[in-house]
Amino acid sequence: GYAYSKKAAEEAAWDFVKKEKPNFKLTTLLPPIVLGPQIFDELVTDKFEGSNENAFGFINKKEGEEFSFMMPGFLSIHVRDIAQAILKPFGTDKLDGKRILTIESTYNPQDIIDKVHKFFPYVNGKITTGNPGSEGSLFKYDTSASDKLLEIEYIPLDTQIIETFSQFNYVNGKFWIYSCIYIDDSF
Repeated sequence: GYAYSKKAAEEAAWDFVKKEKPNFKLTTLLPPIVLGPQIFDELVTDKFEGSNENAFGFINKKEGEEFSFMMPGFLSIHVRDIAQAILKPFGTDKLDGKRILTIESTYNPQDIIDKVHKFFPYVNGKITTGNPGSEGSLFKYDTSASDKLLEIEYIPLDTQIIETFSQFNYVNGKFWIYSCIYIDDSF
């Protein structure tokens, strides 16, 4: 389905460049799940959509309500980081002909639940706690070659969560307190 279509599109692009030899160079970016706030508050709906649904889909689950995780984990990048990565190939030759893997974090939905409860303590008792402290994502990755080429300082997962959840709360008034965010120096 979806994953195959991304792979097939990239292969088609590389085949085109190889066969047609156009007067441009190709660089492909391979982003994972893209998290982060919408560019405008007006675009926020009463439920998380797209990639944010994968991370925050538990929001409508009440404490004690059963739900399961469909995947053993996810890889993520902040929406502003992928936007920055899209611009990087312009004006430089060092990215010509490269496949760039853009990943900042691994997580499973429980990681997101734990962090939402940590950073937004007023949701306690209003949304599920899942199984606190359960194992994180099973995915491992090495983006050192891509990171060296891109020279981007990625936005950490904690900030991705805080910005996305804060905007959702602000727009929807879902949890009535917008500015009460617990922040420590871990990020």
